[in-house]
Amino acid sequence: MRIRQNFAADTRSRRSPGILMETPTFGVLPAGAESALMLLMSWTVPGLSEEMEANAESIAGALTVGF
Repeated sequence: MRIRQNFAADTRSRRSPGILMETPTFGVLPAGAESALMLLMSWTVPGLSEEMEANAESIAGALTVGF
């Protein structure tokens, strides 16, 4: 499961725009587990949203958990 949130951070000064923090959160339920793990990623890199989202999904999809 994936949840995507965008947060507007405070501006550094009145003249500069605020920073947008993009934060996808992934819920991962390992096989045989009773509880899920949450994988939270965030970035503030403007103009790279699609690439960063693709990388985040790739990392979440490749995640393995051993008990």
